[in-house]
Amino acid sequence: MITSVHENLNRVAQLYDDEAKAYDGDYSDALTLGGDNLFRGHFQRIVNKLRQRNDGLLSIIDIGCGTGIIPGGVNYQVQPFLDTDDPSICYRGFDISRGMLSEARKKKSRLDLLQADMHSIPFPDNTFDLGVSGYGPFSYSLEPEIVVKEFARVIRPEGKLFIMPYTARLGSGIATGFSTAHMDGIPKMYYTEKLIKNILETGNFQNIEAVGINFFGHFIQQAVNTFAFKVNPKYVARQIRSFIDLTGQLTTNSLLQGKIDSLLSEWRRQRLMLTSQSPYDGPGFTYLQRESQLAKLLCIDPGLARHMIITADLRK
Repeated sequence: MITSVHENLNRVAQLYDDEAKAYDGDYSDALTLGGDNLFRGHFQRIVNKLRQRNDGLLSIIDIGCGTGIIPGGVNYQVQPFLDTDDPSICYRGFDISRGMLSEARKKKSRLDLLQADMHSIPFPDNTFDLGVSGYGPFSYSLEPEIVVKEFARVIRPEGKLFIMPYTARLGSGIATGFSTAHMDGIPKMYYTEKLIKNILETGNFQNIEAVGINFFGHFIQQAVNTFAFKVNPKYVARQIRSFIDLTGQLTTNSLLQGKIDSLLSEWRRQRLMLTSQSPYDGPGFTYLQRESQLAKLLCIDPGLARHMIITADLRK
């Protein structure tokens, strides 16, 4: 039984030390790599806006940098998100796991990395234009308000935050695919859009936006596997509705169940489900991009997606 926040973080460090060598390989399926590329696109748009505002300069802190996905990409299949060799970019990264940092240095030996805890970020006030925390580190804090205060402390006024907490969907364990979020029973927090917004707003952030990635891809993938690559739309709809029934309190729109039919019809119309243009024949990027746009149009809570990207501005 875990008795303290400190003990919990020690367990997290050990988990990722053990997982470090296999980590990138565990996330190499088509849907995951497609999601990585979507994340990369959102991230680069934020980077470009900040650099335009700052005459090309950028300072960034990578909070829970893991195996160095931001500066080094994933498995040579997803390109680096940021050119850390560019002298106009100041990149700093830290992680609680020595093993993950070791893997990050294999991708790029000259990275400025250190082992640290996000509850006490080892940098002065007002140091960075952008704080990024991808793929779930924020959710391992059982005191997220403290972490958000640290984010606000080290980011400059009017700087930006870009994070990916674990979603309520991951917490449900339903049709998520592999995730370290489900390993070893370590306590963690899972977020809906409303919950993460409330925490960030109390921490002096504003203009908070949430985007979901991969709402129903794994449901379709399961159906494909079940029916030997012949997708039965009624089966998929049934599985999705079962999930919505279990997590109905997470939705932001009471008409969601009725809209599932519209979502499935759109998938069929765009030949994403029933033809060779399915996401499982390629990187999955186009599929997930269209699905994300549709889900936003239908007002589906990003907390029901496998991943949720949060962007926010620090108040002056």
